[in-house]
Amino acid sequence: MKKVFFFFNVVLLLSVLLTFSSIVTAETVHFTPDTKMVLRNPAMGWGLYADIVWKHPDPDVWWRGLEPGVPKANFFYYRCRWSTLEPEEGKYAWEHNEQFKKMIDYAQKYGLKLAFRVIVHSQSNSEQATPDYVRKAGAKGFACSSNENFWDPNLDDPIFQEKFAVFVQAFGKAFDNPEIVDFIDGNGLGWWGEQHHLRLTTEEQKEAVLEWICSTYASAFKKVLLVYCFGSEFGLERELRIAVQKYGYIPRRDGIGSRWFTKPQKDFLNNHFPEFPLIGEACYWELDQWYKDSPPKDDVMKFESVRDVLVQSVNDAIEGHANTFDLRNPNDLKTWMREAPDMIEKFIAEGGYRVLPKMAEYPKEIVAGKTNEFRHEWINIGCGVCPNNNPRWNKKYQVAFALFSENENKMVALHVDSSAEPSRWIKGMTTKYISSIAWNVPPKTYRLVVGIVDTTRNNLPDIHCAVADLKRTDGWVDIGTITIK
Repeated sequence: MKKVFFFFNVVLLLSVLLTFSSIVTAETVHFTPDTKMVLRNPAMGWGLYADIVWKHPDPDVWWRGLEPGVPKANFFYYRCRWSTLEPEEGKYAWEHNEQFKKMIDYAQKYGLKLAFRVIVHSQSNSEQATPDYVRKAGAKGFACSSNENFWDPNLDDPIFQEKFAVFVQAFGKAFDNPEIVDFIDGNGLGWWGEQHHLRLTTEEQKEAVLEWICSTYASAFKKVLLVYCFGSEFGLERELRIAVQKYGYIPRRDGIGSRWFTKPQKDFLNNHFPEFPLIGEACYWELDQWYKDSPPKDDVMKFESVRDVLVQSVNDAIEGHANTFDLRNPNDLKTWMREAPDMIEKFIAEGGYRVLPKMAEYPKEIVAGKTNEFRHEWINIGCGVCPNNNPRWNKKYQVAFALFSENENKMVALHVDSSAEPSRWIKGMTTKYISSIAWNVPPKTYRLVVGIVDTTRNNLPDIHCAVADLKRTDGWVDIGTITIK
């Protein structure tokens, strides 16, 4: 009995020693959040605009006005008439229009992603929005209310739908590339493409028209995120069922920071968060042109100054879980920079998704080929969410650990952990993971790094983490040294 007791104590002692040994050889690293750096991550951040309601602007002049906002921005949003993009059947602006191509070239020169809305209704435009070849082909339509010389199509007209679907297919062929395009407004119907003042033969056509427009864009854009103006005349229930749940759209809202952004719409966003974020846009006040010295009248908001408008806009965007917001065109940009530079910084700090590892614990020394546990925790300090669960992204962004040679800074091993899902990270929560990793590499000391990689692009770290005092500029977050025996 004594021998058994002695043997048991020896085993227990060895177990304790082994446990203690594993603890003392482990390294724990904590990371400090960064709230100031502009993270040029997909589907988030500030946007700069070209809203072509008048004549197409001179690209050099337009971008000269936008340049002060470039360091704060992530994307360039181009809102165009269909007639601008296809003035003649089969003749596309991205192939033949030098002004259009130059506007795009500027954005890419500044490292900004693109985003588009194509409108078909001429309201408030200086030119007819739907190309005239559609009318000549026999599509039924009506005179635009703001200019009776402009013809607009009935949205349920089969000839209009056929012609527009051909255009959207060509548009997708040119721009369904997430490396250069952030998102596409996959609707664009009604006044200003906001899906109100819809012109239909009968009200019963709403369901069929929404189904048609969503399916048309969804068939052309399989990789780039699709968004739509929710809370429109199509109705929240129909939008959720068809646009979001059937075709994978993300809601956007024009009119944030005004009475037009209503409580039912805010409740809709909060009730469905974090299923999807919000693509946000402030109300189109044209502040620097019309309200430079006095605020616009809003019966709900009761603005007392132009600054009040901007403060309300950012606060509404953050409360609505917005991933993006707009500095807009050169005139509006001036207003933001003059009246509310602090609110620009506030949305950088709190808007969108700002994800980072909170902690990483790893063994300092391991045996080559032997499986070890790497513990890590992740947080999101932004109001939004990474839409990695969207069907067009299909969870392509995943957490990965890598080993780099210390001298050559060359990756020698990679481990992707598909269980660490960025779309689950929301503000106020810490998400914990344990990754079981075996590194089968030559014995040596390496740098251990972690990042969020795009598994469709050779596992490059495409989502930059909001970590203060980063030691690297390639998207990887340095954890420390690890020795392989």
